[in-house]
Amino acid sequence: MSTLDSLQHHMVHVRDVTTTDGAPFGRPEAMVRAVVEIRRRVNGASGTLVQRNRIQEALDLLSTRGLRVACATHLRFLCWALGEPHKDTPALLQRTDGVVAGLLSAVDGALSERTLPLSAWRGLLAAYFGPEQRPTREAEAANWQALRGFLARSLPVIEEQSRYKPDWLRTLVEHDNVLTERPCDRYAAAVFAGQEDALAPLRDQIGVAQTSWFWEELILSQVRHLCGLADGEYLGALDRFLAVLRRHPLLADDALILVLNRHHRSLTNVPHLTLQDFATEHWGSPHIHAQAKWSLVAPPVKQMVREWIVREDLKLFFDLLSADGAADQRRLDFWLRFAKQIDFAHFALGPAVFDSPRPDYVDMRKRRRQRISRLVNPGNPDNNAFILKLGAYFFVEFGQTGNAAYGYRADDLPFCLPAAEVDLHQAKNRRRCIFRQSHHSDWEYKFLVALEALGIHPDDDRRCGRTPGALIAAQKPSTPPRPPQSYSPPIRRPAPVPPAHRYTEPQGSNASQVQTTDDDPLWLLPTLTLAQKHDLKVLDQRPKSGCLWLLTDNAAHPARGDLERLGFRFTEGRGFWRKK
Repeated sequence: MSTLDSLQHHMVHVRDVTTTDGAPFGRPEAMVRAVVEIRRRVNGASGTLVQRNRIQEALDLLSTRGLRVACATHLRFLCWALGEPHKDTPALLQRTDGVVAGLLSAVDGALSERTLPLSAWRGLLAAYFGPEQRPTREAEAANWQALRGFLARSLPVIEEQSRYKPDWLRTLVEHDNVLTERPCDRYAAAVFAGQEDALAPLRDQIGVAQTSWFWEELILSQVRHLCGLADGEYLGALDRFLAVLRRHPLLADDALILVLNRHHRSLTNVPHLTLQDFATEHWGSPHIHAQAKWSLVAPPVKQMVREWIVREDLKLFFDLLSADGAADQRRLDFWLRFAKQIDFAHFALGPAVFDSPRPDYVDMRKRRRQRISRLVNPGNPDNNAFILKLGAYFFVEFGQTGNAAYGYRADDLPFCLPAAEVDLHQAKNRRRCIFRQSHHSDWEYKFLVALEALGIHPDDDRRCGRTPGALIAAQKPSTPPRPPQSYSPPIRRPAPVPPAHRYTEPQGSNASQVQTTDDDPLWLLPTLTLAQKHDLKVLDQRPKSGCLWLLTDNAAHPARGDLERLGFRFTEGRGFWRKK
C-alpha cells in the first residue's frame, strides 16, 4: 500500500468514527437558538438593553460628580435613566435644574462624533413614550418637548450611522410621525373604522407600552377625525364614540371642547341627549355659575347646551309632571318662546314624584340631581313646581291646574336655591311677588304685558329686532277684556290735571298695598310691578272716578318709557297718571 493510499485509509477511518452517532458537527441547534436570542434582543422592543445596577451607578455618579463626569463614562446609562425613576430618585425628565438640556447636548455631541451607541438613542426613545400622560407641568412639559424635538431631528442621522438597522429602527423611520406634535392623526381614520392592524408595528416593533400616553392621544385624534366628518356621518358616529370616551374620563375635558365646538358650528338647533348628558356628567349643569369648566368653551357654546336642557325641562314639566297627567301644550308653547333667555331651571317635586320608584321618575331625578328639591306642603301629592330664572327675575309655575304663576325679583326670592326643600306657601308668597297671573281665557296676552313691564320680551322679538311691545300689540285679543261693572268708561278725554305746586310723597302708598282682582285692566299689574321696582308711591283715585297716580317730580324718571307704553302721561310736579 502506497503512502498516499495509507493516508486516505486513515482519513476515511477518522470520518467514520466521528460520525457514527449521527450528530451534526458543531451543535448547530444551539447556535441557531443563540442567534434567535441575539436577534430578539437587538430587534425586539420589550427589554431594556442595559442593567439596572449600571443605571443606578450612573445616577449616583451624576449626583456626586456632576453631569459632565457622568456623561463622559456613563452616557448610555443616563439615557435610559431619563424616563424611569430609580429608588427614591424621580426620572431625570421631571427635573428642572437643566440636567435634561445638558444630557441632550452631550448626546448630540457624541452623535456628531459618530460615537453614540444605538442603545443610548433607544433609551431616549423609551423615555419619550414612557409617561402615562403627556406631561402638563411647565418644566416637565418643556423637557419632554425638547426630547421629542431632538429625537425627530436626530432620527435621520442615527439611521445613517447605523450599519445594522434593527427592526424597531426601520419601523420608526417609516412611522416618524410619532415624533411630531400630532403623533396619532395618521392612524385616526383607520382605527375609527375598526382597522386595528394599523397599530401593530407600533406595539410589536417600536414597543410602545400599553400604559403610554400615546394610546390616549390616539383617542383624541379620533375625536378630531369625528369632528371633521360631515353632519350626517358625525351624528351617526357620535353615540358610539361617546361610549368610548366614558372609559377614558381623563380625556373628557379635551374631548368635550372639540365635540361641543363642532356641534355648535352647524348643529346648534339639533339637541343631542347623549352629548348633553356626557357634558353635564363631567362639567355639571351650565345653569349653575359655579361650574368653572364651562368656561373652557365660548359663551354661545354653553348657551347651546343650556337651551337644550331648558327645552327638555319645559317639555318634561308640562307633560310628564302635570298633576293630572295631561300635557299642557299652551303653557309649554308660551315659555318655549323665552327659552334662549332662561338661564336657570329648577324642579320642586311633590311626594308622588320625589319618592316614586317609577323608572322614568328615577332617571329624571338622577339626571337633574343638582336641580331638584322636595316640595313641602304641596296640598296635592301630585303637585310639582317649576322654577325659571329669566334675567333678574324668578318665575314659578305649578303642575296642578288652578294655580297662578308667580314672579319674584332675584334679590327678593322668598325661598332659597339650591335647597333640599321648597315650601309651597313660600313659592306662592303674595306679599313679595311682583308678578301674579292666572291662566284664564287669553292669559298669554296678560302674561306678555306683565313681562313687558319687567323688560322681558320673547326670543323672536329680540332676534328680529322688533321694538318692545310690538309683538304684544299684534297679539292683543280681538275682544278686549270687559271692565268691571262698577267702572264707567270715559266718553271723552279727561281734562289735564292742574299741576300741583309741589310734590307731596305721603299722599301715596306702597304698590304692594294696592288691592288687585282678576277683573282689573291688563295694564294695572305691570304698572304696580314698575312702581315697586322703582320705589314709586301709588295714589289710586279710581274708586272716585279719578286717576291712578305714580308720584314723582322727576320728569326724566327711568320708568318713564315703560309707563308711557302702558298709557301713562306725566304732569309736572306730581307724576304719572292714567285714567281707567
